[in-house]
Amino acid sequence: MEEVLRAAARGAIGVDHRFVHAVLDRPDEAVPALVRYAAAPKPEDSLLGDEDLIALFRALKTAEALPYYVSLARQNPEDVSGGLLDALVELGAAAVEPLLALYNELEEEESGEIAFVLAALRVRDERILKLLLDRLEFDAVDASISLTLYGDPAAAPALRRILDHAPAGDEEFRHAIQTALQELEHPAGTEPEEPYDVWEDFAEKEVPDFDRLSDEARLEALGHDDPEFRAAAAYSYFNQSYGENIRARLFDAARQDADASVRARCWESLLGETQEDEIREAMLAVAANREASLEERSGAAVGLAFEGARPEVAAVFEELYENPASRAKALEAMWRSLNRKFERHFPRHIEDPDRAVRRAAVLGAGQLHLQSEAGRVEKLFDDDDIRSDALFAYALLAPGETSPARMRALLKRIERLAGSLDELEERIVMAGLDQRLLNHGMDSIFFPMPEEEHEEEEAPAPAAAPKVGRNDPCPCGSGKKYKKCCGA
Repeated sequence: MEEVLRAAARGAIGVDHRFVHAVLDRPDEAVPALVRYAAAPKPEDSLLGDEDLIALFRALKTAEALPYYVSLARQNPEDVSGGLLDALVELGAAAVEPLLALYNELEEEESGEIAFVLAALRVRDERILKLLLDRLEFDAVDASISLTLYGDPAAAPALRRILDHAPAGDEEFRHAIQTALQELEHPAGTEPEEPYDVWEDFAEKEVPDFDRLSDEARLEALGHDDPEFRAAAAYSYFNQSYGENIRARLFDAARQDADASVRARCWESLLGETQEDEIREAMLAVAANREASLEERSGAAVGLAFEGARPEVAAVFEELYENPASRAKALEAMWRSLNRKFERHFPRHIEDPDRAVRRAAVLGAGQLHLQSEAGRVEKLFDDDDIRSDALFAYALLAPGETSPARMRALLKRIERLAGSLDELEERIVMAGLDQRLLNHGMDSIFFPMPEEEHEEEEAPAPAAAPKVGRNDPCPCGSGKKYKKCCGA
């Protein structure tokens, strides 16, 4: 079982329904293994996060998870919410002692959330009632909410005393206490909680995060029975540097794999390898083949992006652009070519209802420096679906001088226009500003390139916004992981 958990953590298997079955089908092994895993130090890039572990413990209905739950609450005692709160409440009386101990460790100003959790347990215990009543002197409104949740009518006299001494003019305060009193004295019936369904918290099927795996593991996955695994393994090499052996494997799979989506991803990941005549001609033959699937043709078109100046390649891009089903990939091939002959297409689709088309249009406007579209791209900062792409594109095309001295000021301006940036969004904008400098033959300033790489770099290849990891916070600001939000 430990190996299953480690494999999920490093991305060797998907954290999905199959993984959950592997854990829940062997509870006697799973509980001690999960306890040991949860207690051990975990690398920052682990794909098996706390919310996943909480979900598994909840499904197993085990009180052995309590030390882990309490350790999480101790790390951030002022925000015990979501799955952790539900997990503690589900354990009921078993959670009282460890939570009381944690409450007593904390200062009064940081213990309010733990008091709320104790109230939410609804376990009649004189110590819980006493601490909730004591908190009335510290924050009467907050404590009254916890007392209402606790539901013990014995708290009513204390609330009446608070109300009797409340300032007559403080209507908001008086209303809060009166509401708490009314709910204690006339409690409303509560609906029974729906039993926890662990399957809702995991995707039915999820491929591993191949970007984090070794070349050996990724190449092995190119022979996996599941075409989704093969396609994801192939695409993990997109826009990446790799050696001849990997290029040969991708080229073989592009020509021989039985699945069109796998072949498409292989052609895309061969982007930049078209200096090899055999690869270039094979890719062009697929892209121009009207008998082939649109998906494979589109993947080959993206792989041909750097050949966009060739008339026969440009003709393929234009043909695929005319078909709504392949338009997004055609636009991607066009902007990756950096050929301004295609620039007329991008303004038409900046507000396109198709998210993939809209995203390609926004990135194209950025990569081709269509400053006339700056205002329209800026408006998309409010479009949760492509906010991160709009930020990246705007960093490339925003009006103003391009120089190292001006980039930090531009970063602040974009932050102001965007209504603040979270950490990931700030890095995305920085990456865009660095690429802007590189495109003008200047050194990057936010993420400087290694000296030896910089010496070899002449004309940097275009890149989309930095990849958002599937376990990173979603750039849309929902608070969910990317894989459970916009990346779903």
